Amino acid sequence: MTAEMERTPITDVAGWLEASGERPALRALGELLLGVTAASGTETPDCFTTRRLGVPTIGHLIVEERPLDAVARVTVPLALAEAMTEHADAVEVGPHRRSDPPQWTQTEISGAVYRHPKTLRAFFPAATLLPGAGVVLGIEARDSTLSDAEVTAYTTPEHRHSARDLLDRLFTRADELNPYRGRAVRATFFRGGLALTVIDLPPITRDAVIGGRSGPKSTWASPQYATATSCSTPTDSAPAAACCSSDLPEPARAQSAR
Repeated sequence: MTAEMERTPITDVAGWLEASGERPALRALGELLLGVTAASGTETPDCFTTRRLGVPTIGHLIVEERPLDAVARVTVPLALAEAMTEHADAVEVGPHRRSDPPQWTQTEISGAVYRHPKTLRAFFPAATLLPGAGVVLGIEARDSTLSDAEVTAYTTPEHRHSARDLLDRLFTRADELNPYRGRAVRATFFRGGLALTVIDLPPITRDAVIGGRSGPKSTWASPQYATATSCSTPTDSAPAAACCSSDLPEPARAQSAR
């Protein structure tokens, strides 16, 4: 068999570049031929992640992810923002979608404004969030047709369980920071999912509860409710139907007798 017959054609250029690790060399060669280099700030999310975690390609990492519901789209970014503030001297922020810059946003709840990440990746060195390894946390707080709201943790395979525990702790802290706790909310469905709005409930009184066509007061005073409190426990000699039927309104009495 000749050497020509043993060669395998490259049908997936992108996959070959990722597997062989030749992408940086080809990029450098292209920049030398053109005489220009890529502008700073255009690093892709995967390049940012692999550079900070010290691996040649994204395939050398594992990803733990969790979806975000309508409440978690606010609370989890708040917990991440708190961790980024706590380790502000060590954390490094990069893009999470394409080469777009990291994005922050704000959510107003009952007059209070909460600033938090919208879409970004944040690198935490070893001994910040994980004791023996660095980790990159990605947040996507938008839920749309192009992206799902989720939080992701990137790390090396031997620290997979630590990354999973880290996400558990992040969600626990998010629940503690929940600004919706103890409030009434209105959920509105739109193209991006559910939107929550805090509302004030009117005072709830006995007279405000409407239980029938005749109005609340007549409802509470109806014979059905009086019967429910006056009937004794049924016995063999006094079954339940016989005990209560005499106190029921006429239509209900006829139905009970049947």
